[in-house]
Order: sequence, then C-alpha cells, then structure tokens
Amino acid sequence: MVSMSNAGPNEILGLLGDLDQSARAGDLAARASYSKPQFGRIVKRGLGAPPMTVRRRMLLERAAHRLTQTGQSITEIAFDAGFGSLEGFGRAFRSAFRISPSRYRKLKPDEYRIDLSSAVHYAPSDAPRKGEKPMNVIELMTEHHSWEMLRFIEA
Repeated sequence: MVSMSNAGPNEILGLLGDLDQSARAGDLAARASYSKPQFGRIVKRGLGAPPMTVRRRMLLERAAHRLTQTGQSITEIAFDAGFGSLEGFGRAFRSAFRISPSRYRKLKPDEYRIDLSSAVHYAPSDAPRKGEKPMNVIELMTEHHSWEMLRFIEA
C-alpha cells in the first residue's frame, strides 16, 4: 500500500484509473490497495469530491470536448463516457452543462469544464500544459519566411 498522506492532486488523480476503462469504486480501491471507505476518504480529501463523482465529471468534460473537437456521433461519445444509454447521457450532460449535447455541439463553446472551482479537470492531450506555449504554425512559418527574406536581402 502506498502512503497517500502527502500526495498531491496528480497522484490522487492517478488512483481514479484510465478514463477509457470502465471502473467501479470498489475496483479502483482494490487496485490502489485500500478499502472502499478509506479510498473514498483519500480521494475526497485530495480532490474535494468522492471518487466516482470526480471520475464522472471528467468523463462528461471529455465528452463535451469531443462534441466540439471531433466528428464522433453523440451516441458513440455517450458510450465512451460510460453511459449505457443515450438518454442517460443526455440527462447527465444536461444536468452538468444546462444544455443538450446536440445544442452544445452546435454552439461549439471553448469551455468544456464543469465547476471551475474543482481541483482537477479533464485535460485533452492536444491542450497546452500549464506554462506551455501552444505552437502556432502560421506564426512559425511567417517568422521563418521573414528570416529567409532577410538572409536573401543581406546576400
């Protein structure tokens, strides 16, 4: 058993498992070598909410991101988010975002996070990390072109 007394949000977040794999609280607790109640206390203390609440929020945030960034069908996104039905996904999504998934997709909002006061959120792999500057290809090409033209003029 790993001591989690000094663990930060990232270490605790790792206990919630891979979002692509279905999971139950008991399974996650067993994988982390904790009892289910102790696991719940550790995650709640570190992340501010019970394990399955955090996991569900992250799955819904990932679904919201995919609605605006991919061409996946809403049904496919719903099943990827661990919902057994499109109706259940629609209710949960509407409860979290106050809008239906199809309307959300049409509006294409930039913000996909729920409850911005929370410690952790879904972070797409293509999103810039904290302190990281996203690469702007047009800007890089323009700078390169300017540099090449300056070299040409100097020659």
